[in-house]
Amino acid sequence: MEETANELRKRFNKRFYGMFPRNTGRQGLGVLALDFGTILVAIIFAESLSTNGDVVYWLGYVLACVVIGTRQRSFGNIVHECSHAGFVADRRLNDVVGRFLSTLLCYSYDCYRDGHKTHHIYTGDYEKDEDFANTKAYEFHQPISGEIIRRHLVRLFTFQFFPYYTGKTVFTNEDRPRWLFIRLLYVAFVLYGLVGIWSEWSGSALIVWYWVVPYVTVLPVIGYVSDLFDHAGLIGNDNEIDKSRNYPVSNRFFHWLFFPRHDSYHLVHHLFPMVPTKHLAACHEILMAESPYYAARPHSLVEWFSDKFFQVPHKLVEYEIEKGST
Repeated sequence: MEETANELRKRFNKRFYGMFPRNTGRQGLGVLALDFGTILVAIIFAESLSTNGDVVYWLGYVLACVVIGTRQRSFGNIVHECSHAGFVADRRLNDVVGRFLSTLLCYSYDCYRDGHKTHHIYTGDYEKDEDFANTKAYEFHQPISGEIIRRHLVRLFTFQFFPYYTGKTVFTNEDRPRWLFIRLLYVAFVLYGLVGIWSEWSGSALIVWYWVVPYVTVLPVIGYVSDLFDHAGLIGNDNEIDKSRNYPVSNRFFHWLFFPRHDSYHLVHHLFPMVPTKHLAACHEILMAESPYYAARPHSLVEWFSDKFFQVPHKLVEYEIEKGST
């Protein structure tokens, strides 16, 4: 039987929210400590190669930038969780963590939280969905085809998407005054680092090379690619279930590194936005077992591409055929 998103929510909302708790304050701080610790290890690793020759050092530096960029993405995803009051059980701590991390990433937490609500209500509507406002030129709405993939790759390698994915609301005044002041102070500190890179203070170089560079290179790429994986070719669909996709990654380390906070279960998140992201995989397994209509959709990039380019029927086609015969 065909199910709408709201019908799925009616079936599973109470159950999911009862069985999947949010982090305690201590668990949340542990998550942050792991990400900050990973950044520190990446910096130490790269700097330890500085005496091993230019080629080895620069290879190590690039690797460190990639790792740091993925942790910056993790911070952004934690801000996203906080905007849903889902990172930790304490709502006030959610907001504190969200404002702190959004400051590090140079945008307004309050502005993001308010705008993100429209993304869930009007997914993909360029006029009403503030997360996708001003992105029509990126063609997220276009059905996937070889030509559309080529255009996305051109944008990716020429950084045409850069302005939209970097610090859009850094100077907004929608926050509480003290957080706007803190964010502006942070921006001044980063600018001091940029100026100081030509001085003798080595700390300036560390700020620029190990925070600013990943922020303006790796992080925007991850953001753009994630939006492509999440919604490209789908947001023009009428059915809410067909506006987002899942693409689980089986390798746990790769999943943790490049899809932090279970980033690859985006359809599950849109269906149940208040479920903490650490439980999205478990929600997915339950839905696969108990909702044939949900299970019939392609849930990996391999299935999506097989269907689009190799005409390999996926489970949704089989489901429609079976439904038509009953």
